[in-house]
Amino acid sequence: MIAWVLRFCLNLKANSHKLRKELTFQEIQMAEEAIIRIIQAEWSSEMQEKYSKTIQFYEENKILKVRSRLILGEDAEDFVRPTVLPDSPIVRRLIEYTHKTIHYAGVQTTLSHLRERFWIPRGRRIIREILQNAESSTETIDDVDHEQTPPEEQFEILRIEQSQSVKKTRFGRRIVPVKRLDL
Repeated sequence: MIAWVLRFCLNLKANSHKLRKELTFQEIQMAEEAIIRIIQAEWSSEMQEKYSKTIQFYEENKILKVRSRLILGEDAEDFVRPTVLPDSPIVRRLIEYTHKTIHYAGVQTTLSHLRERFWIPRGRRIIREILQNAESSTETIDDVDHEQTPPEEQFEILRIEQSQSVKKTRFGRRIVPVKRLDL
């Protein structure tokens, strides 16, 4: 969306070449950098000072990055020098999106996937908080108001409730009953 807004602003200029086709890679890259700059502008200098004692920061194109120890490897530039993304609503949406695209994996998997490009201060804590809120906010069948539904639909809801009762271990994993085959 930001890329389209930036293109619109560029097309408003009198002497510019009017772009009308699909977005180019450069336009998408510029939009991503603009969003990152906005997020990083909200980060307080006190937090940056707190982390600067243990982590080396440097700026590249007005974007704050972390200087890592992985300099001799043949890894991608974003992996070697990840971009700093402090906690913000946009970063929380990015975490939710990443969690969804990697098929609802756990905290560690989501964090390692994000760390391929970004470094989020207190990332594990933020991801754990987001995933716990997502689990508690999902609507369960018990939340359905039985008094407002007609009697024939209540039967359907009760049947769904009975079929979806699943036993879980103390770690939250599903226990699947073993089916016996009579041969």
